[in-house]
Amino acid sequence: MNKLLKKSCLVNAVINLIELLGIGIVLFFAKWLYPDFEYYYFVFMGICILFLIIQGIFFITYNNKVRILKKRTDQKIADILGNDIQEAYYFGEIGILITDESNTIIWGSDFLEDRNISYIDQKITDAFPALRQYILYPEKEENISVKVSCQNYIYEVKIIRELNLYIFKDVTKYESLLEYSDSQYPVIGQLVIDNYSDVNSDDISDMIASIRKMIVSYFTEKQVLIRSLKEDTYLLVCSKKNYQEMYKDKFSIVDKVRNAYEDGYTLSLGIAYGFPDYSRLMELASSALDVALSRGGDQVVISPFSQNLEFIGGKTESRVSRNRVKLRTISQSLTALISKASNILIMGHTNADFDAIGACLGIHAMAKAMNVDARIIFEEQFIEKKAKRAVRNLFKDQQEFSNIFVTFKKASEFYTEDTLVIIVDCNNPKILLYPDIIEPRTRVAIIDHHRRSENFLPNVIFNSIDTSASSSCELITEYIAYNHQKIELDPRYATMMLCGILLDTNHYRLHISSATYEASSFLKNNGADNELADSYFKEEYEEFLMKTKIMGTAETPFYDVFVCTADESDIIDATMLSIVAREALGVRDISACFAIGRISENRVQISARSNGTINCQILMEKLKGGGHFSSAATQLENVSIAEAKKQLLHVLDSYLASARTDEDSQNKGK
Repeated sequence: MNKLLKKSCLVNAVINLIELLGIGIVLFFAKWLYPDFEYYYFVFMGICILFLIIQGIFFITYNNKVRILKKRTDQKIADILGNDIQEAYYFGEIGILITDESNTIIWGSDFLEDRNISYIDQKITDAFPALRQYILYPEKEENISVKVSCQNYIYEVKIIRELNLYIFKDVTKYESLLEYSDSQYPVIGQLVIDNYSDVNSDDISDMIASIRKMIVSYFTEKQVLIRSLKEDTYLLVCSKKNYQEMYKDKFSIVDKVRNAYEDGYTLSLGIAYGFPDYSRLMELASSALDVALSRGGDQVVISPFSQNLEFIGGKTESRVSRNRVKLRTISQSLTALISKASNILIMGHTNADFDAIGACLGIHAMAKAMNVDARIIFEEQFIEKKAKRAVRNLFKDQQEFSNIFVTFKKASEFYTEDTLVIIVDCNNPKILLYPDIIEPRTRVAIIDHHRRSENFLPNVIFNSIDTSASSSCELITEYIAYNHQKIELDPRYATMMLCGILLDTNHYRLHISSATYEASSFLKNNGADNELADSYFKEEYEEFLMKTKIMGTAETPFYDVFVCTADESDIIDATMLSIVAREALGVRDISACFAIGRISENRVQISARSNGTINCQILMEKLKGGGHFSSAATQLENVSIAEAKKQLLHVLDSYLASARTDEDSQNKGK
């Protein structure tokens, strides 16, 4: 309305000026051309002056009416609010803006005018761009609140659309207090030196002294309270502000220790925050540390209260740290648990392969030795084709087969409240073969060689995750070999377990250690047929053609990285993709390979393999998958192969860029 008044006055002034100029010109020329018509000259001049007076009166009257209307509008708003309410709003640092239908500000309260932010006659979307999306593209809610910043103040703006009303509440002090309070929230951490027990006694003092100096120096610089709980364990206490500094630094102490000790000494940290109870944070930090250790160490696991875990690091593959005493202890604990169970159900992951089936058979042999009734869940449509063919070849007698393997339906009938469910080769509930069998009160035992996933099963009473093992079959073979009780191993069981080791080591090419050969030797001594095991891996002619076809699509989007894709129309067996990725890794100067193909109408799988320089598990976890350091996979639903490839390349680019940044930082440090 002020804009209308100003415009009206301006127009009036311009018109009057033009008219005066025109009249002056006419009178000048009239007097010069007709000097004898003085009477008419004065009459004409009088008429013009009268016209100007009438016009001026009209504009003055019009403007007065507009001013009166504005005054009445302002008075009406004042009456609506009331003087007391206006004073209360002013005291409470609350201001009001009113707009017309075109979102132009037509009125602002004294509080906002005193702060020079009334912006009368401006579009509110121009004055406050943060409100634009809520005004021009309104959501379903009629009244919403939005925070905006203006002239070093923060306002919470409540938008009442039906009245074109905007209520501004100054929350600057509150936001500052909230920010400060958040920065002072407690953060608890636990730090462990990985592989501490494996250090030679001659070197341990010097090594611990050197590492302790690095650790204390780093955390003292970051203003973190650090105290030693044990020789290899430390407690960390700090504020969230200090934690955020370390987070931005990506906890560089982990990289510093790894680079300082090339023989494998690393750090693992569990961090927790987001809750005022220190004892609860201590529990969360301890659990986060357990996750870090079960994933192979050399990493930081962050556990914000009631939020998902976050992982930083994990750049090295797990170092073998098993010893006979530890293996014997774990084996005896497992057999004690089995012997107390009324019956046992054993299962692996969906699309179960040789390692999953072989590990299940190993546990079945242990249960049989304890005289405990056990069954392996075996639903043929969810078993990998070659593994299914091998099982059918080894266990031809239907009665014997039924005494070992059960379908989902039979498993549900076999299950009781006292049943122990043993899960092998998997720790992620999302990819279990039959997750529905597990109830809230079900007792669960886990034996796996994959890094622990963020999703973990409840009520796990036995947890043996060893990422340094080549396969789950290797782990269970060791439990059988080092058990105090003699466990008879059927040659067919031994053959399937050998198949599991062969599969996950790519016939002794990857993840192998002396323990792998010892486990294979034990299986061989118990009747494992190596030639028969090899025959189960042979390809059909059609499989060979498909493998060659997929490998022929290999691209190198990044240096030393292969990406192979199957045709969109082809339904590929998941094992075929893993074979392609594994064999493409045999090409010279290739560090990692990714094979992408459709395994069902609505599901695409990415199989990842590396020679250990690229962490496949971290990459696949970013795509909601998982696996091992150098062997992992993920399945994406309702996407095309091209879209899956695009997602993979984005994750790869981010991972490699981060790796280059870390390498540059290390070089500068040197």
